[in-house]
Amino acid sequence: MSIFAKMFGRRNPLEQMRRDMDQGSWAAAFNLAKSLDRSALSDEEQQEVSSTEQCAGDKLAALNLEEGEGEARNGNLLRAREHFQLACDQARSPELLKQVQATLAGLEQGGGTVAQAAAASHCGGTCGPVGAVRSDGVPIEEDPFDDEARFELLLATLPEALAERYLAAGEAFRRAWLVSQDDDPQHALELFEEVPKAERDALFLCERGSLKGRLHDFNGAHADLKQALKSEPELFVALSARVELLVANNRLKDAEQLLRRTLKEKRFPVYCQANLAQLVARRGDEAEALALATSALDAGHLDPTVIHICASILEKQERFAEAEAALAKLQGSGGCASGVHPLLAEFWLRRNKNLDQALEAFKAALRQEQGNPRWLLRIGQAYAARGWKSEALKQLECLLEHPDLTDELRHEAQATSDQLKA
Repeated sequence: MSIFAKMFGRRNPLEQMRRDMDQGSWAAAFNLAKSLDRSALSDEEQQEVSSTEQCAGDKLAALNLEEGEGEARNGNLLRAREHFQLACDQARSPELLKQVQATLAGLEQGGGTVAQAAAASHCGGTCGPVGAVRSDGVPIEEDPFDDEARFELLLATLPEALAERYLAAGEAFRRAWLVSQDDDPQHALELFEEVPKAERDALFLCERGSLKGRLHDFNGAHADLKQALKSEPELFVALSARVELLVANNRLKDAEQLLRRTLKEKRFPVYCQANLAQLVARRGDEAEALALATSALDAGHLDPTVIHICASILEKQERFAEAEAALAKLQGSGGCASGVHPLLAEFWLRRNKNLDQALEAFKAALRQEQGNPRWLLRIGQAYAARGWKSEALKQLECLLEHPDLTDELRHEAQATSDQLKA
């Protein structure tokens, strides 16, 4: 039986949905509302299901946004991205979706605007879902979520098989794991030491090792994660945590060896190819990096970093059609909205093609990251490429006064301005 089947039980679906809403079980209510066949419902029931999906979805999105911000502050960018992407899928109100998209955009573009976007997402009572009510019309109290609700939310972000393991874990492990999601890793580590020795399996070692890594205990973290993988080689979270630990501590050779060994053993091949591509590209082996990145992309791995590696090498080799096809795999601005991704737009600008679409993509990126000099520069360069000399010069002159302009972008902006004045 799946985790959601356990949550739903055997009640009438509409009754179960109402019960979940009354109890604040947002994940269960949201997933049930999405799965219902609305064609068999009355107009009134359809409206109720739609309202439930929006309310519960926004509740989940708001919580995932908060969880993602916490992970980003702790340096766990992969987990942060997972939470933000989940929030994109869950958010139903336009205002909340915009906030999530802005936060994810900051993360995807290198993390520089995550803090700003995250701060913007906390706009008090003017943003996000409000006025949640029970099925009988009684307002739901907006108290902080209790441990059970948070545990349910976090389980909903995990693959079902892994969620089942957390669900079946002992109370001490579950309590420690919940605390580990907060900003007090030392307290969480103390709680993990209370887990009975008989329950200290690979999952326990993985979670404890990850905590030790957050506390900068490399040797302790690596020992736990290594033992977790030794006792359970198919535990993906242990592999990914160990790779992240090695990379974060600049043990790149060790990370590469681990990935190659795992790939040779035919375990998690796509993950290994994608991460090896990044490590190999970092040390300048473009031929192997391209082969690895291409294999990962062909298998459906659409990480923006891997796509960018693949496209950059192809463009350098003047394989422009293939580079464009790779960049076209990226989602639109911010990773959630439809449209052209700014990396593809930059490629078009370099190739002097599709300039109108490129310009709109840069403007969309700027709306997501207000004041980002990179997109201000690209807009000015797009104006210049379109032949709009006065607009381009005005844009570039303003940009050269920007306080956050990097030396590289300043050089580009000045070179473009000089060309226009020549």
